[in-house]
Amino acid sequence: MPISQLCVNAQYCISARITNVFAIISTLLITAAANFGATLVVPAGGDLQAAINTAAAGDTIVLEAGATYRGPFTLTPKTGESFITIQSSRVSEITGRVSPLRKDLLATLRSNSVAEPVIRTTPGAHHYNLVGLEISTFSDSDFIYDLVRLGDSSQTDLSIVPHHLILDRLWIHGFETQELQRGISLNSAETSIINSYISDIHAVGIDTQAICGWNGPGPYHILNNYLEGAGENIMFGGADPQIPNLVPSDIEIRANHLLKPLTWRVDDPTYLGYHWTIKNLLELKNARRVTIDGNIFQNNWLDAQSGMPVVFTARNQDGNAPWSVVEYVLFTNNTVTNTQGGVTILKTDQESKGAVTSHISISNNLFDRIGPFNAFILLNNPCDVQITHNTIFKGGSIATLDAEPGAVKGFGLVIQDNLFSEGGYGVFGSNIGEGTPALEGFYSSYVFAKNNVAGRESYIYPIGNSFLVTPQVGFVDYAGENYRLTSSSVFKNAATDGKDTGVDIDALLASQNSITSEATAPPTPTLFVRQHYLDFLNREPDASGLSFWVNEFTQCAGDSQCLEVKRVNVSAAFFLSIEFQQTGYLVERIYKSAYGDADALSALNTYPNTHPVKVPIIKFNEFLADTQQIAKNIVVGVGDWPLQLENKKVAFTQEFVTRTRFVAAYPVTMTPADFVDTLFQRTGVTPTAVQRTSIISEFGDAEMSADTAARARVLRLVAENEVLKQQETNKAFVLMQYFGYLRRDPNAAPDTDHTGYDFWVTKLNAFNGNFVQAEMVKSFILSLEYRARFGP
Repeated sequence: MPISQLCVNAQYCISARITNVFAIISTLLITAAANFGATLVVPAGGDLQAAINTAAAGDTIVLEAGATYRGPFTLTPKTGESFITIQSSRVSEITGRVSPLRKDLLATLRSNSVAEPVIRTTPGAHHYNLVGLEISTFSDSDFIYDLVRLGDSSQTDLSIVPHHLILDRLWIHGFETQELQRGISLNSAETSIINSYISDIHAVGIDTQAICGWNGPGPYHILNNYLEGAGENIMFGGADPQIPNLVPSDIEIRANHLLKPLTWRVDDPTYLGYHWTIKNLLELKNARRVTIDGNIFQNNWLDAQSGMPVVFTARNQDGNAPWSVVEYVLFTNNTVTNTQGGVTILKTDQESKGAVTSHISISNNLFDRIGPFNAFILLNNPCDVQITHNTIFKGGSIATLDAEPGAVKGFGLVIQDNLFSEGGYGVFGSNIGEGTPALEGFYSSYVFAKNNVAGRESYIYPIGNSFLVTPQVGFVDYAGENYRLTSSSVFKNAATDGKDTGVDIDALLASQNSITSEATAPPTPTLFVRQHYLDFLNREPDASGLSFWVNEFTQCAGDSQCLEVKRVNVSAAFFLSIEFQQTGYLVERIYKSAYGDADALSALNTYPNTHPVKVPIIKFNEFLADTQQIAKNIVVGVGDWPLQLENKKVAFTQEFVTRTRFVAAYPVTMTPADFVDTLFQRTGVTPTAVQRTSIISEFGDAEMSADTAARARVLRLVAENEVLKQQETNKAFVLMQYFGYLRRDPNAAPDTDHTGYDFWVTKLNAFNGNFVQAEMVKSFILSLEYRARFGP
């Protein structure tokens, strides 16, 4: 959602939401808790494994929140069918999905045993419920494959497969620079993974997954989790099961957020410098009866694979499991966003070694900002594929159909009641062409009806479809990403079932609105303050500064209104701080002085029309790099910081004026007067005659402005003009909300233009710069986009 549309009433925006998913979770928790046994308290430094060995069915093992317990740990078989619960002492304070922001509520389990998981099951282990735990290694240098291993890749008999396991509100993670293969190796029977957060699972040159299963029968319930994995965030299959005829089955994947952080993407400005092997967000290679509903699939790009985020491709991976299939898959009510493409479905090929994919239903999904690859790729004519009631904004074709020579035509393809945007071709058949010839060339039976194929030629498609361009569809607010249809839209109630063509947004949100997180509660003061140092000052906090700002919250003594005011004021203070004003804000004004404003568009108050708006020309990636160049190792109040800062400013501006872009805008042949006048002209400030003469004199008697040091001094003098500082303050303040909190340009996704930026500048000006009354800072720090950086 664009920031301009965010509600500023926190109570309304963050209201609790109850769905069927939570009913399912509640049932699980009641089942786990409805048994009465002993309570075993393991203090900090205590022997958890001894407690596990001692525990009987129905017992609860309580670990001290904030304490660390050294593993590895083994879950062993017990007599009885009541759950043994291993939980944090503060687990009752964690509601909904856990988040690293509430680490203080978790008990921590760590191990550095080489190649061994932190937690594992032995054959036959059952009825364990793990709640409110952090699970990781001790450091990024520890070598390990799986953090949690349920079942085993070598088990050959269903009778010994671990079962009835619940992983609830766990933070399972690697380190930023650590190579790990899996968060959870899922080769058990009845297992639930709920309300958890799995992050930093990545490596170079091998597949890695947040969750991967291949040698367990299921059923599996993967509900309301945040999942990061560089290879595949979730995968079933990928290795042959050792249990004969085993297909992981009865899998539900609901209300999860599957995301690859952009800090892993080589060409992103936030890239951290570690090129992990990136593949897709979800892949099924051996799975039956899978429901994938109400999830968000976010960020996937070209790397070790093409960037298609969802892949259904049956594989008899190692040639020893010819029974492998992918079948009866429901993909519904999901959002796929910021990816290279949509869904790949492969029936079979030589690499599949006899495995077949079939019976796939893709319905009521939103595909937003996908491309340049196709929305769908259908390879070797998969049968019984239904693609219905989707709304798709794409850069590539609707679908590419392709098959090996001699492949039998498929049957049962239904593409119906969808809204497709412009981009690429429509339905394209390799070596055949587009439209009806493609459909008939690859399928003996198909339905292609009641779709809007924006901008394509009607004569090459079956009758009964539309071809209106996207602005004519009749979305309630296309620019604002409200993809409901207006009452006057020609697609209102026009689908074959009498419903709206395209996605039913309300049904989609109803499935997704259980995606909630402990991050919706404010982070602890320490975490909140630390993040502001990182976002605005580009450094870790110094001890005295951290203590000072945290103490601002401590003074509230838990009063919620006081805490809300402090969060806004402390946050704004980082923009207003000497350190930021002398680094980040200076960089913004240097760009303004050198290059003026950028011409942009906004739809504010004029939708569907747009109007021009002036915005700062500096981009986030430029700002980040240049601010770090000045601010690195500078801490106000520490050492001879004024001299160090001045030296950094001098060095930066001297380097800045030698850049190709600057020299092109200000040739060294310019006279000093022209040089100074052009700078002031681009700021929109008219200097006094005395100021102008004084600044020109920096060049001495030179006829040209070729002196690098003089150019740098003049640029700084213009950028530090007091009138410029005053007139730029509100615009820069708003810009820094995007750069600092959201780590992006104002017109970058999910925004499509500068309407959000325009909205907040207009509002801040209306309140004479009073950010409290304008509720600007409050809205950004409460925004879902900001919180999603830490695990929505």
